[in-house]
Amino acid sequence: MQTSKLTLNPNYIAMVRGTIALHTLIAEGKDDSPEADAIRDATDAPWETLSEIERERVRGLSEDLYSLTDSVTQKPMNDQAISQILGAVEARRQGNWDRALELMRHVAPYVDPAILSFQRGAIWREAGEMEAATVFFGYSHRLQPENPSFWALYLDALDFANPDEAKQHSTKILESAEKTPPTVVARAADIVFKAIREGKNANSIYGYQQLIPVLSDNLERLENDLSDGEHRSATMLNLYLLGATHASLHQSQIAEKYYSRGLELAPAHEGFLVARGMLLYGYSERAVLDFEATLRVGASLVWPFYFLAHHYLVNEQFDESRRLCERALELNSSTSVRSELYEWLAITQAILRFPQEIVRTTFEQAIRTDPNNDRAKRNRRLFEAGHFHPLKEWETPASIAVRNARTLEHRQEYSFSFAA
Repeated sequence: MQTSKLTLNPNYIAMVRGTIALHTLIAEGKDDSPEADAIRDATDAPWETLSEIERERVRGLSEDLYSLTDSVTQKPMNDQAISQILGAVEARRQGNWDRALELMRHVAPYVDPAILSFQRGAIWREAGEMEAATVFFGYSHRLQPENPSFWALYLDALDFANPDEAKQHSTKILESAEKTPPTVVARAADIVFKAIREGKNANSIYGYQQLIPVLSDNLERLENDLSDGEHRSATMLNLYLLGATHASLHQSQIAEKYYSRGLELAPAHEGFLVARGMLLYGYSERAVLDFEATLRVGASLVWPFYFLAHHYLVNEQFDESRRLCERALELNSSTSVRSELYEWLAITQAILRFPQEIVRTTFEQAIRTDPNNDRAKRNRRLFEAGHFHPLKEWETPASIAVRNARTLEHRQEYSFSFAA
């Protein structure tokens, strides 16, 4: 069973990129152009290094890309085609991407071209090849421009494959948002919001201010049909973006309102719980309740563990803090976050009278992880001087300071699922 991404071989990736670029030129009638010849020359060497499986995969991709410009009369569905479609669905479920793509080639004459291209795009996306997914989702969108699902999926794939192009396309969508399906507007706003966050807009404050009326109008359109699953998912995304945009403008009360509305739709949604918890940490005990609720529903992000570890530390619940530090260190986080977690873990170990060598090793890990963590160095000196208890003898950051230090990092991270 093939369940991993297709390949990380750089020569294979070069062949995929080259194949897509060449077929783009072919579709434009530039098969014999100098640009096409240059691509062929550039892919000669990578091709020689590929395994036979990789070569077959590239040949299959080329065949599928040619089909986008071929005129084919659709045949009536039959039992054999249905069986192969079901086989492709099962292969995709098992992560056997090559088999799924092969079966879709067999049934191509029996399937509506827009649906066929959508299925191919979905397989390539799940296989980790977003440029190929973008091509096929884009073709589905061109065939059925009125289909908001195809449009949104194309934007999503394009954002991975070419973020700058996705931002330009999304900006145009927002300029005529009232004429665009609201689910697509929400996804376009998501891409523009991320671009602002990542500093690709010169004036971020102005960018956020421009997004708010678009998102507000779009929310009203989305909320008119929450029975539709796609509308519900887009509504959640729209609410999160309104909350995050207002939070970025330091309008915390308004941001909290939108996060809370999101939680009315999805009470166990990690994204909303974490966002509201971080917004309120140091100001309201509700933040702790949000982080604790996130742990109950199964947190995948480091933040609820991180903030609760700090909360329990400063409230002298040392064993709980120790446990959460250890759990948080198993998750992905920045070096500065990991350094603080090691530092807090060392403090709890010292207070709980762990063997001195264990405490010393944990402090050393904190400093080694982030040599700029001067507070960890000062706390290590306290430990070496024999200060183990009480908590007031240790140097710990205030809750507001922790919140302010990590809010921007959390916003830059920005990667939540809004599936209904």
